[in-house]
Parts: sequence; C-alpha cells; structure tokens
Amino acid sequence: MEPEEIFKKAWAILVEHAGAVQHEYERDSFVRAFLETKHPATEWRFSGYLGFGGKFWRNDGRYYVSCYPEDRNKKRDATIEKVNKLLAELSFYHPRGR
Repeated sequence: MEPEEIFKKAWAILVEHAGAVQHEYERDSFVRAFLETKHPATEWRFSGYLGFGGKFWRNDGRYYVSCYPEDRNKKRDATIEKVNKLLAELSFYHPRGR
C-alpha cells in the first residue's frame, strides 16, 4: 500500500469508528501532514468521539489513538481499543524511515 493510501485509510477508520469529521479538506490536510518530509507530523487532533483530546499518533513504529486521561470512560476505552486494532493492520510509514 502506498503511503498516501495508508493515511487515507487511517482517516477513513477515524471517521467511521472514532467520529472524525467526514470532510475532504480535513482528510487531505491529515494526509499531507503525515507525508510531509521536512517536518512530518507525529500527531493529529481529530477530537470526534474521544473528545477534544482525541488524537491520532504516529509514534514508536505504530499508529494509535488516545484521549485525555480525565476524559476516559468505558465507551471511549472501547472506541480506542477498536480503532487501535484497526490501525495496527496498516503498514507503518514515516518519510524519514523512523
């Protein structure tokens, strides 16, 4: 899977399972940020079902989502678990090879 496809798929997962905004501009901004070679993104606040602290991370060789600890509850924990499982199926890509 090409890098652009990886992040489009990641955004689709965030939209479908974590309530990220389903808007082409948001998706394209997300994809560009993670493909950037000079200053590649490592995190993206998408909020959605995880509240204001809902973030997508590219860190330590994997993708995952999290939220503020004080915002955690059973429903959000279940969302995080499901989304992280789906994101784990994607190939890891970092423009600098990390």
